[in-house]
Amino acid sequence: MTATFAFSLNLLILQNLKIMLTILQKTIYRQRLILSASSNRSSRLFFRCGLIILLSCLQACQSTKNNETSYDYTWKKEVFQEIQPKRIIISHVNLGAPSRSYLTKHESKIDNIVKARLIEAGFELSDQQKFKSLWRGAVRKHGEPYDKETGQGKVQVLEAILFDVLSEVEKENLADAVLFTDLVERNVILGGRNEKRAQWDGVSRGPKLSSPGSVPEDFNWNQPMSAVSLMAVLYSSDQRFLFKSAGGLEITRAIDTRNSKARLVRREKMLSNNKHINEGVALALHPLVVIDNYVEH
Repeated sequence: MTATFAFSLNLLILQNLKIMLTILQKTIYRQRLILSASSNRSSRLFFRCGLIILLSCLQACQSTKNNETSYDYTWKKEVFQEIQPKRIIISHVNLGAPSRSYLTKHESKIDNIVKARLIEAGFELSDQQKFKSLWRGAVRKHGEPYDKETGQGKVQVLEAILFDVLSEVEKENLADAVLFTDLVERNVILGGRNEKRAQWDGVSRGPKLSSPGSVPEDFNWNQPMSAVSLMAVLYSSDQRFLFKSAGGLEITRAIDTRNSKARLVRREKMLSNNKHINEGVALALHPLVVIDNYVEH
């Protein structure tokens, strides 16, 4: 394994670590990538330790309780301009832990919107079937990268799968880059009785009612509720990290008003608002696909 691959993935890892450390303010993601390694062996160890942090942080990312605004994306512009990737494969698997079961049935819909936006921006989408075959082969060789019961990552296994698959993509000239599109669960807080909206990953959303009626006066508007974001991560086929960002999609809980004590329940019609989805996808892909009048933070 090359030092470049090890350290480029560590760039992503360090970003996710900062999510764990930010509670009441906007998360800051500023990568500092170490540019040298004493040997392949030491860089592989550094990558492995960093991957442990990545896996734990992706879990923490799904349970953060702070209101987030626009995601502080990472954009390796110079590397991107050097490679100038045009052909992209959209991965059928997450880079992080698998999405929650109630979200997986919506993955293809979100990916289709991602594809449309990439094509409109001039990118070409390479066939996913060969990539699927390579991933399955790597899993047969190394084992499953995540424990299905606990959702915990197997660091050495995931490391080996990523390296093998991306190496084959480059060797067989299947694409210039691979885009991972993870649906990640967030815990968000509403702005209280007066605001009744949550802000995270660049969007503002309010909860829906799951039944006719009004919300009781004593309803706790400050309680956390689940939401979902799209996390997009792009790697070149030569194992270099290029881009990472996220965009909020929608709150996945609704307020059930059928009794005197209103409670939060899972929404029945989830990810059905195309305007919200398009907004979140656009945020997750910026500046890979530039949003006009985007306000930098």
